[in-house]
Formats: sequence, structure tokens, C-alpha cells
Amino acid sequence: MSASGSGSMRYFDDLEAVYEEGEQALAAFLPEIEQSPLAGHLTEAEQTAADKDEFIAVRTCTLGAAGS
Repeated sequence: MSASGSGSMRYFDDLEAVYEEGEQALAAFLPEIEQSPLAGHLTEAEQTAADKDEFIAVRTCTLGAAGS
């Protein structure tokens, strides 16, 4: 394997590790958001074409008016 090919593999390994770490952090934090008093005001928004094309699953919410 060439030196540049080896560097590319390390880059993607590092990138994958960053995504995994982010996913773990969000998985730990998400229940806190979903169980907060604010959660009752969040409404799931429709995904855009760009959202659907993302590598990471996207869940978009908007903050609705109180009581809605």
C-alpha cells in the first residue's frame, strides 16, 4: 500500500471514530432532552431532501408555541 493510501485509511478510521463518539454522546444526551419539560413543546419537523441524503440519521424538531 502506498503512503498516501495508508494516510487515507487512517483518515477514514479517525473519521469513523469521531462519528461513533458523537453517536454515543448523543445517545446518552437524547433521553435527557426527551424527558425534559421542553420536550412537550417540540414537534418533529419534516426532513428535507438534504436531510435524507445525510450519512448520519437526522431528526429535526421545531419549537412550537406553548400549549400547542
